Amino acid sequence: MIRKMNFDLSIPRLLILFSIGLVVVFSIVDLGYSQQWTDYKNEVDSIFRTMENLNFKVGELHKDYTQNKTSSEEAILRMKPLIEEYKDIQTVAEELVLPMQWENFHDAFLEVVKLNVESTEEISLYFETEDKVHEDESLSLIRLAVEKFQQLITLIPDDTSPPEILDISRIPSNSVERQPLELKVNTTDIQTGVMKAFLNYSVNDGEWRIIGMRLDEGSNWKGIWVGSIPAQPPDTNVRYEIVVVDAAGNVIRSSTQSYNLINPMNTIPILLAVSIIVVIILIRYGRRFIGKISSN
Repeated sequence: MIRKMNFDLSIPRLLILFSIGLVVVFSIVDLGYSQQWTDYKNEVDSIFRTMENLNFKVGELHKDYTQNKTSSEEAILRMKPLIEEYKDIQTVAEELVLPMQWENFHDAFLEVVKLNVESTEEISLYFETEDKVHEDESLSLIRLAVEKFQQLITLIPDDTSPPEILDISRIPSNSVERQPLELKVNTTDIQTGVMKAFLNYSVNDGEWRIIGMRLDEGSNWKGIWVGSIPAQPPDTNVRYEIVVVDAAGNVIRSSTQSYNLINPMNTIPILLAVSIIVVIILIRYGRRFIGKISSN
């Protein structure tokens, strides 16, 4: 069986180029998305790195074959486990749980994996048949895989959805004069994560003041942010709202809420009046009750 002796490194060179592209692009793609995206990205990154290692092995095997360092039978034997590994990668890729809005990215990612599998199968056929058509087809598939891979970064969806405010609580629940009021907001943003939260408040319809809130529990993707309204004197009306901003700049505002701090001194006349009324009622009805008992 006569084999071509020309030293054609197109396939290994392109495989190595593709592998370098995997590392470079995925170092760029780490954009701080939600935990769901981060987990997905890490799994995709792991698949690409495994494929990078396999591509290097296929490239080395192809080089050995073209340099007559490896026989056809040995090349076929060494290719079988590599093809199985590629197919295992494809199965893992197809079973990944993708984040919301990432369908286009995922489809392109699966296409890249599929093209690598098909390219490897064509290389194996080339080793079996020594037909240059299979080698050319493998090279064509690798080129297409590189093009698809380069498109991945353009398929990352823009975050146009604002964060979500799940709950706002006050501590203490009943406001007390001359004591600060702590506000906790439970907020989530599944894509880029919450970047910052603000507490805006106004006293007696005055100008609005802004206080930055801090992340107290959880993460930027789902966590509780805390801020405090300074202590206020009696006879004060306080209005407040929560503003949450995600890493993409999307903003959500809570509805405006309010509370009153009542001067206890102002309630004394009311309490006295109520007490007097209660005493008068008790005296009146008490006399009637005593009168009925005496008549009996």
